[in-house]
Amino acid sequence: MRVWKLLALAALVLAVHGSSGGGGFHYDDEHSVAGNPHIRSLAQVPRFFVDPTLFSVDAERGMYRPVLLTTYALDRTMHGGDAHGYLRTNLMIHALNAMLVSWLAWQLTGQSALSLLAGALFGLHPLATEPVHYVSARSDSLVALFVLAASGLWLAADRRQGWFRRASWLTAAAALWTKATAVMLPVLLLSWDLADPTRRPRSLLLRHAPLAGLTLVYLACLWWTGFLPRSLAAPTRDIGTQLMTQTKAAAYYLSLFLWPVGGSVNPAFVPSDSLSPTVVCSALLVVAIAAAGVALWRAGFRRHVFLGVWVGAALLPTALMPLNVLVNERRAYLPLVAFAIAAAWGLTRLRAVPGTRVGVVVISLLLFSILSHQRGDVWASELTLWQDAVARGPHMARSRLYLGDAHVEAAGIAAHPNEQQRHRQEARAAYEAAIALNPVQRMLTLQAHNGLAILEWDAGDLVSAQQRLTSVLVEHPDYVDALVNLGGIHYSRARESRGADRGSLEQATRFYERALLLAPGRYEARLNLGACYHLFGDLQRAQAAYEAVVEVAPGNGVAALDLGILYLQRARQEPRSGEWHLLAREQLERAVRLLPGNESARRALAAMRAGEVR
Repeated sequence: MRVWKLLALAALVLAVHGSSGGGGFHYDDEHSVAGNPHIRSLAQVPRFFVDPTLFSVDAERGMYRPVLLTTYALDRTMHGGDAHGYLRTNLMIHALNAMLVSWLAWQLTGQSALSLLAGALFGLHPLATEPVHYVSARSDSLVALFVLAASGLWLAADRRQGWFRRASWLTAAAALWTKATAVMLPVLLLSWDLADPTRRPRSLLLRHAPLAGLTLVYLACLWWTGFLPRSLAAPTRDIGTQLMTQTKAAAYYLSLFLWPVGGSVNPAFVPSDSLSPTVVCSALLVVAIAAAGVALWRAGFRRHVFLGVWVGAALLPTALMPLNVLVNERRAYLPLVAFAIAAAWGLTRLRAVPGTRVGVVVISLLLFSILSHQRGDVWASELTLWQDAVARGPHMARSRLYLGDAHVEAAGIAAHPNEQQRHRQEARAAYEAAIALNPVQRMLTLQAHNGLAILEWDAGDLVSAQQRLTSVLVEHPDYVDALVNLGGIHYSRARESRGADRGSLEQATRFYERALLLAPGRYEARLNLGACYHLFGDLQRAQAAYEAVVEVAPGNGVAALDLGILYLQRARQEPRSGEWHLLAREQLERAVRLLPGNESARRALAAMRAGEVR
């Protein structure tokens, strides 16, 4: 296949997905990317391979995905905190995947037109929108990139001698250390080799031993780092409910492949703990597809069955391992490869009416492009994203919860007081709706109460906010957000009294210290703890806290301001005033840059420049 054709395909994919209005960080991005201090230095990369807790600012959300984290660190080095830089990387990965799908299809069929069509169907399909516009969904597109490369190289190695087989092992290793979904790769490639009746068992064993060994090493790493034991020790749901639920999911994904309309970031999907008609029909569909695959295998169409095995192997890991999220569109990204190739094969064989084939192909690609563009616009902001999710699934508590969070965020940046009030009212309604739905995942209810407490706090009703958060902590003593917010309420009282309310100050300090014990990476809690020490007059501990925040979050203007003011105080108290003044100037100038509208920062800097120490 000629390279220029692949480049033209990539340009088409970039044009369609790059023209929509998606942008910014979204929900899980906040803890794993935007607020993750561990990706701010490439010096941390070796630690990614031994410590899953570095995946997030919250250690309890840790995952073992070192290659993925490395790409985040590279983006952070190149783009800083600009979400658009990360999203450009996501888009480039997806364009590369479209090219790899074409290359894999060419390896399977040897037909250039079919292969390009397969790449276009994959690249323009609306199911690919989430991995393009959601930074955290890169885990699915990146593992797909390495799985596609490993598969293509494996097939090419049968026709070419040299480095192809070794390169397939290397890309397989990259896939495994990107995401656990890649454990399906040995099964996938074995199914391809089993389709060749001339291969003997001994030769198969020798061919696949290195790949099997890599997989075992990866599983050993999962166990050694503690990630796998923790995941198995506390399953989200029992295996029966998991299998029945994921049986429905298989039918759901198939419907999205064929008719990609009505997609959502949080599909209206609920667990199944009994053999309902939906579960039974879905199971019959899965069995029928499996039976058709067996029949094709026996009839000699073994290479065709490879595509079915691809879909099953790609979905199997999440079908067996219970996860908090039942289904999402990005899990269908890797199975979409097989659908695109199969669809391209079917479309190229339409010969009923002259011109039918070209017409169906053009309409399909045009429809996919329009739907992908529309889905991209939904990802423009958190507000548009969760408004769409609630519209498509009003009974989903998670969507209501995140819609409330989006309205709180919108209220914080709204310029007009009426607009701020409207967003707060919408947030309250969303949180109350989430609570009323009484979700099976109790944590969603507690998070909604936490959101309501923030609104009460903002409205000046500290008593109600404190009572609500206290009730939440009675049920879940280790809920870090509630600890931080309850600490904030006590700190606000202490600050209003200028430190005279020692009881509130001590309470705030205890809550912040407890939160940091559970989640050491929560730098906003460390910043507030430093403020508590500052009010106590313990400048040394306050300085240590502020400096720790400035180191991991150099873009935090409040930390720079607080540290600059503290340095000025140290200049007044200690003889080395010249050195303290230099340190204060550096932090206050940074605070003015980061907080251009902050009068306190400007006044402190002006006072220091005038020789006044306050």
